Amino acid sequence: MSSSDLAVGEVESHYTDMIGQFKQVWSMSGHKSIHAGYHDDHPDSEESAARNMIRELAETAEVDSTDRVLNIGCGAGDAAVWLVRERDAEVVGVDICEPLLDEAREHAFEFEADDQTSFVQDDFHELSSIDEEFDVVWGLESIEHSSDLETAVETVRRVLKDDGVAVFADNFISTSERSGRDQKRIETMNDRLRYNLTEIETIKEELTAGGFSDVEVRDISEYVLPSIKSQYRLSVATLPWYKLMTPLGIANRPKSDLVHGSYHSYKLFKKDVLGYYIVRASA
Repeated sequence: MSSSDLAVGEVESHYTDMIGQFKQVWSMSGHKSIHAGYHDDHPDSEESAARNMIRELAETAEVDSTDRVLNIGCGAGDAAVWLVRERDAEVVGVDICEPLLDEAREHAFEFEADDQTSFVQDDFHELSSIDEEFDVVWGLESIEHSSDLETAVETVRRVLKDDGVAVFADNFISTSERSGRDQKRIETMNDRLRYNLTEIETIKEELTAGGFSDVEVRDISEYVLPSIKSQYRLSVATLPWYKLMTPLGIANRPKSDLVHGSYHSYKLFKKDVLGYYIVRASA
């Protein structure tokens, strides 16, 4: 799927269709994150690993109580609530999926973070609802859905203060040298998960061209791999059933897409074709 093929509406529909699945996972996991976890030196659950990922990004951005954070692709608000409770920051979350935003508002209210959060439906390529500047623009597994990376970078720069920072944690293609089979796996992930995966060098180039400086990249793939592997094991167990039942209309198509995507993601990670990176850039 090329950037011209990926429509914002497709991403919105994908996440709207997944709400039921997300709620099942949230009820069992005890948290509302829908991103990979950061597994440090100590054995931990997916819940604590998800919190670790948020902490790693917050430390990279050096978020504190003086900061106003724009959380692009905020999902169900787990990171926004954490930033309020742990850093006393003010957070505006934007997402294109209204059902996720409803979950975010409920989550913030439940944890008494609603006074320092707000959530609005918007496309991070446009941010038409945003008419102010922020200290930090934060994206956790958002850029992988970008249909136009150049425009996204320009928009992020527009809403940042002159001394602000942008931080992203995401899946990126690690190398320009890959086999035809690897490229096919990437295309399958793009199609199934509504991604538009880009090379890590490309995001660095786009940020520099978009007026950012001091672009720093940290490869955290080894810390994310346990989450990727966990999803892979589940996909191996269920993929044959989904391959058989989805065409018959019996299986849940969004869940089938997630299973297929998880399978190919792990294969690409193991070959170092795909990696997980934290990217920080100064305005």
